[in-house]
Amino acid sequence: MPAGGDASGFTRQAASQMNLMLQLAPLMSLTIASLSLASERNDGMTGLLRTYPLPPACYILGKFFGLFGAFLLTLLVGFGIAQLLGLFLLPGATISHTLPLLAMGIALCGICSAIGLWIGGRVQSRLGAVAASLLIWFVSVYVYSMVLLAVLPFAPTSAQQSVLAGALVLNPVEAVRIASVFWRGDGYIYGPAFYYWEQWFNSAAGIATATTIILLYIATPLHFATARIRRGRG
Repeated sequence: MPAGGDASGFTRQAASQMNLMLQLAPLMSLTIASLSLASERNDGMTGLLRTYPLPPACYILGKFFGLFGAFLLTLLVGFGIAQLLGLFLLPGATISHTLPLLAMGIALCGICSAIGLWIGGRVQSRLGAVAASLLIWFVSVYVYSMVLLAVLPFAPTSAQQSVLAGALVLNPVEAVRIASVFWRGDGYIYGPAFYYWEQWFNSAAGIATATTIILLYIATPLHFATARIRRGRG
C-alpha cells in the first residue's frame, strides 16, 4: 500500500474540502474572468486599446495575471485560515494533506481563469458569458465524470486505464482532482489497479509532466483569446 494510504487518510472532511474546492474555484474563476473580458468588449474598451501600441498578448496576459492574482489571494486567505484552524483543532491533521488541496485550488484558478478569458473573447454579451461559463462548469464538474463512469465499463479491460487517462486529460477539472488524490497518498480509494499511478504521480517525472499539462491548459485558451482580440473581433 502506498505511503499515506491508510484508511484514515481520506476522511469525510478531506472529501468535503475537495468537493468544495472543485465546485467553487472553477465557478468563481470562469464566471468572473469571462465577464471581465466580455464587459470590456461590450463597452468598446478593447476597440479603444487597439488604437494604442499595446500588443494583444500583453493585454490578455495582463488580465490573466491580474485575475489570477486576485483569485490566488482570495484562496490563500480563505483556505489558509480554514486549514490552519484544522491543523490546530483536528487530531491527525497534517500539512502533507493540506498542500495538495491548496495546489489543486491554485491550479484550478489558473486554468479556469484562462478558459474564462477565452469564453469572454467568444461571446457577444455579458449574459452569454455567464451562460457559457455555467454550462462549461456544470459539464466539467458534474456531467463529465458521470458519462465517463457510464462508458468506461464498455471498454476492453486491458485498455480501461489508457482510456481513463486519455479522458482525464480532456477535462482539466477531473485531471486536477485525480492528481491531487494521488499526491495526497490516497490513491488506494481507486483500487489496487491504480497503485502504480500513485507511484508515478509522486515521482519527479510525474510532477514534471503534470506541471507541463497544467501550463498547457493555461496557455492554450490564452492563445485563442489573444488571437480573437488580434483579429479585431473584440
